[in-house]
Amino acid sequence: MGTTTPNFGLYIPADGETGWGTGKVDTNWTIIDSNLTNSLPRNYLAGCQLTNNAGSPNTKIDVAAGQAQDVNNAGAMTLANITKDISATWVVGNAGGLAPSLTLTASTWYHVFVIKRTDTNVVDAYFDSSSVAVNIPAPYTLFRRVGSVLTDAGTLLLAFIQDGDYFQWKVPLLETTSATPGTNAVTQTLANAPLGVLNRVVLNVANAAAGFLAYLSDLATTDAAPSSTVAPLASVGTSAAAVSAGQVIVRTNASAQIRTRNGANARLFIATVGWYDTRGK
Repeated sequence: MGTTTPNFGLYIPADGETGWGTGKVDTNWTIIDSNLTNSLPRNYLAGCQLTNNAGSPNTKIDVAAGQAQDVNNAGAMTLANITKDISATWVVGNAGGLAPSLTLTASTWYHVFVIKRTDTNVVDAYFDSSSVAVNIPAPYTLFRRVGSVLTDAGTLLLAFIQDGDYFQWKVPLLETTSATPGTNAVTQTLANAPLGVLNRVVLNVANAAAGFLAYLSDLATTDAAPSSTVAPLASVGTSAAAVSAGQVIVRTNASAQIRTRNGANARLFIATVGWYDTRGK
């Protein structure tokens, strides 16, 4: 029997053939496309993890090395390890990080961005009160939000731990101790959950009343009363004359708000443990 040699030439465009896009065939028949090496997949984010710097006072954030696609998928950014100081005006490198047009304010949320200037391809990071990088330093144009931080009453950064998309406070922070919320829906603004973005917050919830039910929900969903027998049931509750408590995950809106509704006019306690932030992935 004879042997058959596969005709790999069928993968090569015939003379005059068009419509093969930006790819081309070199002498080794390797498909080459500059977009494969100069870009990242849409919405890509890896690394760039945030850590409270060990220095004192706590005004610095360490941003780990990583890669990120611009928020508009306009270009790839590769960041080396960098430390930025929110108490000083932004300059390139391990130095000040606050947007030049801003003044550091107590008890305020700031967003951490990886940024790139396309004329020199320099990649850096900075802090902005805007979740969409309104105050990005010129001439940087590419950006990707990689997390959010909160200042305390003395403009120091509150301590947190990041594990991938999950951020948690080193010490959970009390949100509300509503004494008489009533039984109708109440919009709760969470001071200790990131402002300007949608997140899933992890909350500890407790009460000190017998027969208490409470339902916590996303404001984008339909309001409903808590129940022990029909949907939506309850997030926390008890039928005994004792404190009931539990942990709940609820999505916030861009104003860091959720809805709460009590089954009885009893005191409601809420503390923020942490939040899940996909950061555009």
